Order: sequence, then structure tokens, then C-alpha cells
Amino acid sequence: MAKFNFSITAHIGDDMMLVYSRDFFVNMTDFAGGSPVFGMCMGTMGYRDWKFDDGDDTKGTNYCQYVSYDGDNHDNYLLAVWCEVDENGCMKL
Repeated sequence: MAKFNFSITAHIGDDMMLVYSRDFFVNMTDFAGGSPVFGMCMGTMGYRDWKFDDGDDTKGTNYCQYVSYDGDNHDNYLLAVWCEVDENGCMKL
């Protein structure tokens, strides 16, 4: 059975911290309209300026990520990732 994860991590210089994580036992993007991962970003942290970074933000996607920078400082950012994970919680490639 497929399992999916949506997570947001904060990256500050060389440090990283998990801010939010949620597992799903169905691909929630199957039930959403256009740009479902962007919708998850906005639903979780709508006050941030999210920019598309990688993957496909379409219905049924199994990988997509968005980034939100701290102004012009690209050393500090939030990274939101939607991906399919294996039974150990690791991203499927």
C-alpha cells in the first residue's frame, strides 16, 4: 500500500529543523484541483511566499517541493516536500 508524506523543514545556514510532518495512506493530490501541493503549503503556512522548486504539482503527483526564502537571504529558507515514502518512511526514488 502506498504511503505519502508532506513535510516542511526550516534551513538556517547549515542547520535544519523539522517544522511540520504528516503521513497519508492515500495520495491526497488525487482529490485536489490544480496545484495541490501549493494548496498544502498555503493551508499550512499561508503567510509565506511559496515558490515552486522541483517535481510536478499536478493531480496524482508523487513528488513536488516548494521553497520559501527569508527575504533575499537564500541561506535561510523553508522547504515543503510532498513525496511517496517506503515502509521505513524514506522517500521513494
